Amino acid sequence: MYRRGNSWYSDFWYNGGRYTKAHGEVSKTFAKEEDRKFRTEVKEGKHQQKAKRILFETFAEKYLEHAKVNKKPNSSRRNGESITMLTPHFKGKLLTSIYSLDVERYKKFRRDDGKAPATINRDVATLRNMLNMAVQWGYLRSNPISGVKLLKEDNEKMWVLTPGQEKRFLDQCAKSPQRGKKKYLRDLVMVALHSGLRQAEIFNLKKAHVNLSGRFLLATDTKNHENRKVPLNDTLKEVLQRP
Repeated sequence: MYRRGNSWYSDFWYNGGRYTKAHGEVSKTFAKEEDRKFRTEVKEGKHQQKAKRILFETFAEKYLEHAKVNKKPNSSRRNGESITMLTPHFKGKLLTSIYSLDVERYKKFRRDDGKAPATINRDVATLRNMLNMAVQWGYLRSNPISGVKLLKEDNEKMWVLTPGQEKRFLDQCAKSPQRGKKKYLRDLVMVALHSGLRQAEIFNLKKAHVNLSGRFLLATDTKNHENRKVPLNDTLKEVLQRP
């Protein structure tokens, strides 16, 4: 609440929406009471704001611009891939016309097309996050698909190389054509096998992230956006010490 000239005003945010109201030339005590009543009415849903009209594809462009600035490159790129798949199903629809049933139909279509549950879940998660941003930016009063459940991801399999398979795999890496004069593929795969790092984590490693004396690597491009230390065994240390 604030005063401008001789008039008092309420001005606050609630559930991603901004609410304002002028109380006129009244006493501060009376204005405080009116402000309290106004806030209570807003929380009770008596002052619903009108959602802005915007098409899915138009808002998707705004969302991706935001993702490129505020998310890691891999996350932003994955959002873009999901929106590419979502667009044929939601193009031409207003955000206010997207409902849970539309998402359930999308999930069924993708399942019938043979896509894995994890892939479909990433698309749905992107759409959910996109609509959450729409609420924050005043295009929606609430997220209409917040209750949509993700599919059970039963497509992951544990696969462990036997010593013989690992040797044949590494030998083949050494023979494979590679750019430049140096044979780097075998060492790259060795780092992956002995560190457990994801592809993005390996490709983002820098010299400053390698601590040979402390025997650890510092992984920076992690899924939870938090750095973590990865121990160096003798094999991995020997690979990293090579010129």
